Amino acid sequence: MISPAPQWLYLPPIESADVVHRHDDGTMRIECYANLKSSGAIEYLYMVGVYPSGSKIPLALITCETSYFLELSDPGKFALGVFLPKGHHTLGVATEYGDWNVFLKKAVTVIESILADGQSPTA
Repeated sequence: MISPAPQWLYLPPIESADVVHRHDDGTMRIECYANLKSSGAIEYLYMVGVYPSGSKIPLALITCETSYFLELSDPGKFALGVFLPKGHHTLGVATEYGDWNVFLKKAVTVIESILADGQSPTA
């Protein structure tokens, strides 16, 4: 099971974002973000955060990412990323991840994997 207060190695450098959806069942809170502004080389198109209810510290962040280098190597494609306390992983690169609905479906799959005992996130 995931610790309710994980120690993070690093988080994405998000300066601002709009919360476009929030759901809290009293145990877990899911927040969906758009219009993200970040500092650094990576741009974040969308992000979903998973938090224990009442906490500002996430258990996981799922992102739709791009960068100058990704655009050079794979024009029009976006990376599906996941931030966990131990670091960041890219789960796949596809044009479809730039579509809000596709991204959310993939994010749900990743969240289900993260919350399942003993499993690693998969796309």
